[in-house]
Amino acid sequence: MSVYPFYISADAEGRRSEIKGGTRRADGCMTTHVYQRSEGSITEPYTIRQRSVYRDNEHYLVTEVLHDNKVIHLHETKY
Repeated sequence: MSVYPFYISADAEGRRSEIKGGTRRADGCMTTHVYQRSEGSITEPYTIRQRSVYRDNEHYLVTEVLHDNKVIHLHETKY
C-alpha cells in the first residue's frame, strides 16, 4: 500500500470499495470529520486533523484527535 505523509482508509457497510486517500505533498495537511446522528440531529463528535510542522530544521507529522474542538490525543513523528 502506498502511504503518503497522511492517509486514511475506511470500510463502510453498503459500499463496494474502501473510502481512502491521502495527501500527496510532504508538507500537505488533511482534516477528517466524523459525523453521527444524535436524537435526530447530526453531530460531529470527532475531528482528525493532520498537518506538517517544521521545528528546529526538522519535519514532523502531527495527528490530533479532537472531541468538541478540544485535542484529546496527539501523535507526532519525524518525517
